[in-house]
Amino acid sequence: MLISIDGIDGCGKSTQVRMLAERVGGRAIQEISPSRWGQRLRGLENPTLAEQFAYFLADRVGLVPLLESAAGDAATHIVSDRSYLSTVAYQSYNSGFAPEFLEDVNRALVPAYDVMFVLDLPVDVAFGRIESRGGPRDWCEKP
Repeated sequence: MLISIDGIDGCGKSTQVRMLAERVGGRAIQEISPSRWGQRLRGLENPTLAEQFAYFLADRVGLVPLLESAAGDAATHIVSDRSYLSTVAYQSYNSGFAPEFLEDVNRALVPAYDVMFVLDLPVDVAFGRIESRGGPRDWCEKP
């Protein structure tokens, strides 16, 4: 079973992914992954929209074999910290890219998720959580 938990930074995705994966005996993964493309994206201080889109897609393509191994399989559980829904949200905002276009591109690449959760938390609360961690906000942690 392929499960994603999406939401803004600081809403508790990582905690919920870890707890759910433990509960169902599954594997927790993270988008952006530790792949070469994921690391390039994480290493950019202020990526352009083209860089975000290209690196997110390249990173996601690298996850396809793992995602396909779990999609629709009741015995295998992958719980993903984010999915293509995050790409739709982040890359469609103020970009000119229609959300439907971004979703179509990603759905053409990755298998269908069996379950997708979106955690909803007010931005000010999420930012308070991020700031309590002590580090600076990165490029995607803006109102």
